[in-house]
Amino acid sequence: MILFFVISGYLMSKIILNKFDGGEFSLLEFYKKRANRIIPALLVLILFVLFFCNFVFFPDMVKTVSYYAMSSILFLSNISYYFDSGYFDVASENNPLLHTWSLSVEWQFYIIYPLVLLLFKKIYGNKKVLFQLIICSLTLLSFLSSIYISSRDPSLAFYSFPTRSWEMLFGCLIVLNERKVKNILNEGMRYILAVVSYVSIFYFIINYNDQVLWPSYYTLIPVIATTVIIISDIEFRIFRLKIIQYIGKISYSLYLWHWPLYVFFMSWGLSRFRYTFMLLLLSILFSILSYNFVESKRIIEFKKVFYSSVFLLLLSGLLFHFPINKFFINKDVISLASFNKDYTTKRSKQFSSGKCFISTKSNFTDFNKNLCLEFSYTQRNVLLIGDSHAAHYSESLIKFFKEKNVNLLQATTSGGFPVLNSKGRRENTKLWDFMFDEFIPKNNSKIDFIIISANWVDLQGYNHNEIEFKIMELMNYLKTNKIDFVFLGQTEKYSSPFPEVISKKEMNNFIEVNNFIDIKSVKMNNFLKSFIPNEKYIELFNMKEILKISEDKNTPYMFDDNHFTIFGTDQIINYLEGRKEFEF
Repeated sequence: MILFFVISGYLMSKIILNKFDGGEFSLLEFYKKRANRIIPALLVLILFVLFFCNFVFFPDMVKTVSYYAMSSILFLSNISYYFDSGYFDVASENNPLLHTWSLSVEWQFYIIYPLVLLLFKKIYGNKKVLFQLIICSLTLLSFLSSIYISSRDPSLAFYSFPTRSWEMLFGCLIVLNERKVKNILNEGMRYILAVVSYVSIFYFIINYNDQVLWPSYYTLIPVIATTVIIISDIEFRIFRLKIIQYIGKISYSLYLWHWPLYVFFMSWGLSRFRYTFMLLLLSILFSILSYNFVESKRIIEFKKVFYSSVFLLLLSGLLFHFPINKFFINKDVISLASFNKDYTTKRSKQFSSGKCFISTKSNFTDFNKNLCLEFSYTQRNVLLIGDSHAAHYSESLIKFFKEKNVNLLQATTSGGFPVLNSKGRRENTKLWDFMFDEFIPKNNSKIDFIIISANWVDLQGYNHNEIEFKIMELMNYLKTNKIDFVFLGQTEKYSSPFPEVISKKEMNNFIEVNNFIDIKSVKMNNFLKSFIPNEKYIELFNMKEILKISEDKNTPYMFDDNHFTIFGTDQIINYLEGRKEFEF
């Protein structure tokens, strides 16, 4: 998306500044043309999504998609996704309109940017150097704000217009300097720079890790590379091929259609490699249809675009309140699919939220040390540490240890692995600094055993080699402090919330539950087993011994795509009771 931000900034700057030079810029005309270019194809896509989601999702998700449709039509989806980016909210992979956040950022740019340029129009006409300094200052201010906010609130930095506008402002800097570059550098030098930039972008795409903080200093790599490619103005032969030029023409439609189709495939467990070709073909087909019958019809009356937007906004609101599919799906199946909605209160107790579990919205000061880390002088003391994948065992372990006359201590937090000098949100990682720098060293003689559990597949900003190093470092630390320990193994993660998966299974026997298991979680489990000693790692991945739904068909073993319910954790703790590590 970064590449499109730079290109979009370049094209908009060129259009506006050229109009300034000719003395014929009209703000209203500019807005109308942008609306006619972007909105019609977007509305057709949203209409398709609203219709089709009634056949692939359950009513609660249809309501969610309808809400996101409204925010997309109003070009406020980036703001909606920021406020909905809570720890246990709907996974982004299940939102067919997720990609519209970038369109919202672009549209906000289209609204605000011309006004800013109009403010400095006289300076542009009379003092080009000063104008360029102003644009450079705005670009730098936006970039520095994105760096600052990324370290404190990554979601805000990712979704907000002010922290992403510097990428588009680079486009303006290209317009202001492209002639100078051509005069300074000959074609041969520009050719070399362009080749290096293309290689840099391809290398970046191949090696990009989605756990890297974004936006960040790394964002400069594709932004600068794209800037150099545009400003070099070198036309390579491959881009003269008709097929390449046609792909360029349908690129906007391809951008619109690829993600919703991918989500719909995923929602029915069609995420295996053998379906990739079919997905690619459908994405291209729908993009061609969208381009030929909607996008290429450039001369559309603005009134029609406006009234169509209002109609679709009202339709989205209607579906938000009255999802169509609730009238033809069995009520018991709907209830099972929406299990998570009614599990919030139980989840809070299960995790010891607000006391012994620090969420992404909580602070370290919310952690109740006196309650969660209180030692017993008449019982053995077992410490549970980890992220939410440790916290979800809390209630079941308390019940189990009460029968064994064992005292459970708990230190758990989302957004930070239980390792020394952990990465993550500062308010969360403060817990690990306290535990490893103060609590454990001072109380190692009182701690009889430590249980470690985490959703390592999340990576939390680490690569696999770093995770191995941090876990080995943790094990050596515990050995140095003479504390016995065990890792509860990586558990399965699903591509969709498990209650929805099992509900689809109840409706259609052809559904294979295992097809929804995220391959990354499979690989992570195997990776952890490759270096953690067998006696220190308890295999829990996709266990046959665990019932995935209760006999009455009302309670699934997971409430979302990776966290267990009490029904699930009770079964796991019963399984662990037979292990020698849990013979207390």
